[in-house]
Amino acid sequence: HVFPFSPRKGTPAAGYPDQVAPHIVKERCRKTRELGVQKRRTFLKKWLHQDMEVLVEETRDPHSGMLKGVTPNYIKVLLDGKDRLQNTLQTVYIEHLVDNQTLMGRR
Repeated sequence: HVFPFSPRKGTPAAGYPDQVAPHIVKERCRKTRELGVQKRRTFLKKWLHQDMEVLVEETRDPHSGMLKGVTPNYIKVLLDGKDRLQNTLQTVYIEHLVDNQTLMGRR
């Protein structure tokens, strides 16, 4: 999460000289968010073509209808499967990135 500084009346920081211009703050926030996306993608790519333990959740992904789960390090994973796999731990082979938050796997 990126939160730009917002001066609050009565706080010491509100009176600091040489405040950063709003357009610069906005640009720095944009760059920081972009860096976060790049770093997240790099992190997710480390898990490609590996087996991971996934806790399959009780509900399916509403967009794809696929089973969804989470790894011990909080990575979201989608996979095909029957409802009987819900609420179980499964070893899942990670095939590819779905987006900047989710991996696709298969049992």
